Amino acid sequence: ETNGFTEDITIAQNKDIFNIDLGLQMNLPKIDIGIIETNDSKNQNYKGDIVNYTIEVTNNGPSELTQFQLIKIIPSTLTDVSNYTLNSGNIDSNGNVTNIHLHTNDKLIINYSAKINVNETTTITSTANISSPYNSSGELLFDIDPTNNFTSTNVSVVPRETDLEVIKEITN
Repeated sequence: ETNGFTEDITIAQNKDIFNIDLGLQMNLPKIDIGIIETNDSKNQNYKGDIVNYTIEVTNNGPSELTQFQLIKIIPSTLTDVSNYTLNSGNIDSNGNVTNIHLHTNDKLIINYSAKINVNETTTITSTANISSPYNSSGELLFDIDPTNNFTSTNVSVVPRETDLEVIKEITN
Protein backbone atom coordinates (compact mmCIF):
# COMPACT_ATOMS: atom_id res chain seq x y z
CA GLU A 1 0.00 0.00 0.00
CA THR A 2 1.25 3.47 -0.78
CA ASN A 3 0.38 6.54 1.20
CA GLY A 4 1.17 9.27 -1.28
CA PHE A 5 4.86 8.57 -1.59
CA THR A 6 6.29 5.90 -3.89
CA GLU A 7 7.50 2.88 -1.99
CA ASP A 8 7.60 0.36 -4.83
CA ILE A 9 7.41 0.94 -8.55
CA THR A 10 6.23 -1.77 -10.89
CA ILE A 11 7.13 -1.32 -14.54
CA ALA A 12 5.41 -3.57 -17.08
CA GLN A 13 6.79 -3.65 -20.60
CA ASN A 14 6.18 -6.37 -23.17
CA LYS A 15 4.90 -8.74 -20.46
CA ASP A 16 8.13 -8.35 -18.44
CA ILE A 17 7.55 -6.97 -14.95
CA PHE A 18 10.28 -5.19 -13.03
CA ASN A 19 9.95 -4.20 -9.38
CA ILE A 20 12.12 -1.39 -8.07
CA ASP A 21 12.23 -0.77 -4.32
CA LEU A 22 13.23 2.81 -3.66
CA GLY A 23 13.50 2.23 0.06
CA LEU A 24 11.19 5.14 0.89
CA GLN A 25 8.73 4.81 3.68
CA MET A 26 6.62 7.71 4.90
CA ASN A 27 3.92 7.05 7.43
CA LEU A 28 1.81 10.19 7.39
CA PRO A 29 -1.50 10.09 9.23
CA LYS A 30 -4.30 9.55 6.72
CA ILE A 31 -7.54 11.42 6.14
CA ASP A 32 -10.18 11.80 3.46
CA ILE A 33 -11.69 15.26 3.27
CA GLY A 34 -14.26 16.23 0.67
CA ILE A 35 -15.87 19.48 -0.46
CA ILE A 36 -19.19 20.34 -2.10
CA GLU A 37 -20.45 23.81 -3.03
CA THR A 38 -24.08 24.60 -3.82
CA ASN A 39 -26.14 27.72 -4.43
CA ASP A 40 -29.77 28.76 -4.17
CA SER A 41 -30.07 30.30 -7.63
CA LYS A 42 -33.20 30.06 -9.73
CA ASN A 43 -33.40 28.80 -13.33
CA GLN A 44 -33.19 32.39 -14.55
CA ASN A 45 -31.10 34.93 -12.67
CA TYR A 46 -30.62 38.59 -13.44
CA LYS A 47 -28.08 41.33 -12.81
CA GLY A 48 -28.50 42.54 -9.26
CA ASP A 49 -29.87 39.25 -7.91
CA ILE A 50 -28.27 37.95 -4.71
CA VAL A 51 -27.12 34.33 -4.74
CA ASN A 52 -26.45 32.46 -1.50
CA TYR A 53 -23.69 29.86 -1.57
CA THR A 54 -22.94 27.00 0.82
CA ILE A 55 -19.60 25.19 1.00
CA GLU A 56 -19.65 21.92 2.91
CA VAL A 57 -16.36 20.32 3.95
CA THR A 58 -16.67 16.76 5.27
CA ASN A 59 -14.08 14.80 7.20
CA ASN A 60 -14.54 11.22 6.00
CA GLY A 61 -11.88 10.06 8.49
CA PRO A 62 -10.02 8.39 9.94
CA SER A 63 -8.00 11.30 11.46
CA GLU A 64 -9.21 14.48 13.17
CA LEU A 65 -8.99 17.64 11.04
CA THR A 66 -8.09 20.96 12.69
CA GLN A 67 -6.79 23.10 9.82
CA PHE A 68 -6.82 23.23 6.00
CA GLN A 69 -6.56 25.72 3.17
CA LEU A 70 -9.64 26.68 1.17
CA ILE A 71 -8.87 28.02 -2.28
CA LYS A 72 -12.02 29.83 -3.42
CA ILE A 73 -12.24 31.40 -6.87
CA ILE A 74 -14.95 34.06 -7.05
CA PRO A 75 -15.56 35.15 -10.65
CA SER A 76 -15.53 38.85 -11.52
CA THR A 77 -19.19 38.57 -12.53
CA LEU A 78 -20.03 38.29 -8.82
CA THR A 79 -19.61 41.34 -6.59
CA ASP A 80 -20.41 42.42 -3.05
CA VAL A 81 -19.35 39.07 -1.62
CA SER A 82 -20.40 39.16 2.02
CA ASN A 83 -22.01 37.44 4.97
CA TYR A 84 -19.28 34.80 5.40
CA THR A 85 -20.33 32.53 8.24
CA LEU A 86 -18.80 29.30 9.52
CA ASN A 87 -20.43 26.84 11.87
CA SER A 88 -16.99 26.35 13.48
CA GLY A 89 -13.53 27.89 13.37
CA ASN A 90 -12.09 30.89 11.53
CA ILE A 91 -11.17 31.79 7.96
CA ASP A 92 -8.56 34.41 7.06
CA SER A 93 -8.13 36.46 3.87
CA ASN A 94 -5.75 33.81 2.47
CA GLY A 95 -8.36 31.06 2.84
CA ASN A 96 -6.71 29.36 5.82
CA VAL A 97 -9.40 27.67 7.89
CA THR A 98 -8.23 27.18 11.48
CA ASN A 99 -9.54 26.44 14.96
CA ILE A 100 -11.79 23.62 13.82
CA HIS A 101 -12.07 20.13 15.25
CA LEU A 102 -13.72 17.88 12.70
CA HIS A 103 -13.87 14.28 13.77
CA THR A 104 -14.83 11.51 11.34
CA ASN A 105 -18.14 12.37 9.56
CA ASP A 106 -18.19 15.93 10.96
CA LYS A 107 -18.96 18.77 8.55
CA LEU A 108 -17.82 22.37 8.36
CA ILE A 109 -20.41 24.64 6.73
CA ILE A 110 -19.36 27.95 5.16
CA ASN A 111 -22.08 30.28 3.86
CA TYR A 112 -21.70 33.49 1.88
CA SER A 113 -23.66 35.63 -0.56
CA ALA A 114 -22.77 37.52 -3.74
CA LYS A 115 -24.49 39.84 -6.19
CA ILE A 116 -24.71 39.05 -9.91
CA ASN A 117 -22.95 41.80 -11.87
CA VAL A 118 -23.54 40.84 -15.51
CA ASN A 119 -26.49 41.54 -17.81
CA GLU A 120 -26.09 38.98 -20.58
CA THR A 121 -26.80 35.33 -21.18
CA THR A 122 -23.98 33.49 -19.44
CA THR A 123 -23.12 30.88 -16.87
CA ILE A 124 -21.21 31.95 -13.76
CA THR A 125 -19.03 29.14 -12.43
CA SER A 126 -17.77 29.35 -8.87
CA THR A 127 -15.05 26.89 -7.83
CA ALA A 128 -13.39 25.84 -4.60
CA ASN A 129 -10.83 23.29 -3.52
CA ILE A 130 -9.19 22.26 -0.29
CA SER A 131 -5.61 21.32 0.51
CA SER A 132 -3.00 21.13 3.27
CA PRO A 133 -4.98 19.28 5.95
CA TYR A 134 -3.46 19.20 9.45
CA ASN A 135 -4.39 17.48 12.71
CA SER A 136 -4.31 18.90 16.24
CA SER A 137 -0.66 17.79 16.66
CA GLY A 138 0.32 20.01 13.74
CA GLU A 139 1.01 17.02 11.52
CA LEU A 140 0.32 17.25 7.79
CA LEU A 141 -2.29 14.65 6.88
CA PHE A 142 -2.17 12.54 3.71
CA ASP A 143 -5.49 12.76 1.87
CA ILE A 144 -6.23 9.24 0.64
CA ASP A 145 -8.81 10.43 -1.94
CA PRO A 146 -7.90 13.78 -3.50
CA THR A 147 -10.59 13.37 -6.21
CA ASN A 148 -13.21 14.88 -3.86
CA ASN A 149 -11.15 17.99 -2.99
CA PHE A 150 -12.57 20.15 -5.83
CA THR A 151 -16.06 21.46 -6.43
CA SER A 152 -17.87 23.87 -8.71
CA THR A 153 -21.36 25.25 -8.98
CA ASN A 154 -23.09 27.20 -11.74
CA VAL A 155 -25.54 30.07 -11.92
CA SER A 156 -27.39 30.75 -15.19
CA VAL A 157 -27.85 34.43 -15.99
CA VAL A 158 -30.09 36.03 -18.62
CA PRO A 159 -30.50 39.71 -19.49
CA ARG A 160 -33.52 41.50 -18.15
CA GLU A 161 -36.14 41.90 -20.82
CA THR A 162 -37.65 45.31 -21.25
CA ASP A 163 -41.31 45.63 -22.02
CA LEU A 164 -41.66 49.08 -23.42
CA GLU A 165 -44.37 50.27 -25.74
CA VAL A 166 -44.55 53.75 -27.23
CA ILE A 167 -47.93 55.01 -28.33
CA LYS A 168 -48.16 58.29 -30.14
CA GLU A 169 -51.51 59.94 -30.71
CA ILE A 170 -52.04 63.02 -32.76
CA THR A 171 -55.20 65.02 -32.26
CA ASN A 172 -56.25 68.01 -34.34
